[in-house]
Amino acid sequence: MKTSQSWLTTLVLLSMIPAVRGQASREATGKSLDERVVECIANKESLARRMAAIGLVQAYRCEGVEASLAAIATDESEDYWLRRKALSVLRVYPGEHQRSAVETLLDDKNDVIRTDAASVLSSVRAPWASRLLRDRLESDKESYELRIQAAMGLSTYRIQDASAAFRNLIQEVVHEDFATPRNLRYLSAALDLLTDPKHRSCLQPFLESAGLLTRARAERAWVRLGGSAEKLAGKNRYGAILSAEQKRGPRYRREIEQIRQGGWEKSTWQEFLLATETVPLVFCGELHTGPKSFRRKLQIQLVDQMSRSRGVKLAVGYEPSVLHVQKSVIDYATSKKIGSLAMEKHWKEFLSLKAVDHRDLECAEIANEYLSRSKAHRLLVLRGQSHVNPNGYLLSKIKVRAVVLFTLPYGLGIPLQLMEGRLHAPGQVLRSRRFRNLWFVSVDMLGRDSIGRVAKGGQELLEALRH
Repeated sequence: MKTSQSWLTTLVLLSMIPAVRGQASREATGKSLDERVVECIANKESLARRMAAIGLVQAYRCEGVEASLAAIATDESEDYWLRRKALSVLRVYPGEHQRSAVETLLDDKNDVIRTDAASVLSSVRAPWASRLLRDRLESDKESYELRIQAAMGLSTYRIQDASAAFRNLIQEVVHEDFATPRNLRYLSAALDLLTDPKHRSCLQPFLESAGLLTRARAERAWVRLGGSAEKLAGKNRYGAILSAEQKRGPRYRREIEQIRQGGWEKSTWQEFLLATETVPLVFCGELHTGPKSFRRKLQIQLVDQMSRSRGVKLAVGYEPSVLHVQKSVIDYATSKKIGSLAMEKHWKEFLSLKAVDHRDLECAEIANEYLSRSKAHRLLVLRGQSHVNPNGYLLSKIKVRAVVLFTLPYGLGIPLQLMEGRLHAPGQVLRSRRFRNLWFVSVDMLGRDSIGRVAKGGQELLEALRH
């Protein structure tokens, strides 16, 4: 394993490399990076390269790509997986191209693509989208998969008069023996659509489910519709938890939008490391990748960086549910006689209930208690990125100053142009203009770790963008 100093030197040098390759490419073609990526998406010579290019614009904001994505998604002659990928990415590019494509694809010949289109509608948050979802929920010509997806999407709009339509769907699914544990769990996510107490009886299959989350959602709906908690096996024990967790979805969307609108500017790894020296707590937001990923190497470097001052009592906090992938960092810390902390206590139960806020509250309480012991105590917390927004719930419960490092670009609105000249290697460092305690470092420029088709087309895409 390389030493901390060698990693620091490597990353600082990477962050200082000028965008020579990107500049040369632009001078040769007269086109921006965005324009060159759009050309790669439209060029049908290489499917792998097109997949890689679409993966890139899923991660980073690319201007002028919407028309190409919509054209691919709606073209039945295109590769099936390419169409699905284009539609998935179109989700983060709202506007007329998105609306036209989704409306067209709701009538596609392929059931899966129609269901994908309904899934996109769930995130649109517009009256026209809710109308389309309702039409699909009420249609007896659609597949159960699509109608279930429509119900899940419609439930986020707080519709008050879809109770009968949703009750009918539940009854049909149960009657046709389509009520698998998976489908019951999906349907249970939309139980708020039931608003008529006379429809309470359709909850019985959910109340008898072996799945804790499905059963807990049904018990909450039963009580909400006027039923007695005493008649329930679980006594609606988790009702309050689920009610509290309902606030998370809309709040998280607002947090990400604030980060996205806040903008980004170029920074350096050295500037980030200097910032970590001024605070007792650092959150490293991650995708839960394996022990050999670049992300783990960054975290090991942070362990060395935060523990190097004399008298510091550093601990590394981990997420118990994913300890198996974070273990290499914990083992390294242990080898340096640095302690570790499980940042949740009741994670198995809360994870089963998707009770993210309750997990994050435990994390904050453990961090606050540890750091309150003395001014010498410092803490590096490895946690899923969606938990550690600088404007989010967990950080609002922290009593000390903290720095946050993001390693996933998805949804952050980072312009692709900021990555000009850095596509050949990870290590680009950015800083939020609005949230000054938030940094981002690129880890995998051409898609997430282990996405085969994107990775295979990655080098081909790089060559195309350089010329």
